[in-house]
Amino acid sequence: MIRRAVVAAVCICAAPVYLSHALRAEPTPTRDPLSRLPLAFEGWVGREEPPFPDAVLAQLGVDEYIARTYARPGGLVSLYVGYYASQRQGDTMPGNITSSTTRSCSFERARSMPRSPL
Repeated sequence: MIRRAVVAAVCICAAPVYLSHALRAEPTPTRDPLSRLPLAFEGWVGREEPPFPDAVLAQLGVDEYIARTYARPGGLVSLYVGYYASQRQGDTMPGNITSSTTRSCSFERARSMPRSPL
């Protein structure tokens, strides 16, 4: 009986602390749009990739993103940057996208790219 009373007291005391943290508004930093990232720098020249289909954007849940390919003699890099205004929304891999699917796609794409010395 005493054990139950102690557990209940701990829960009653911990609930306000948890709720004050969980319900706190997230700070939104001021930032530049991702589109302002340069397309050319230090010998790399970038180009925009075609936009993702709506179904992919719905799965990702991003507020903003860029997808580009940068190239220079002997090198090619694909870049994806997704921005989530809330870190609470972007903390897990949403929907049907799994880490194994992501690894497979990345591996297939990387395997088809020419190798360049670093």
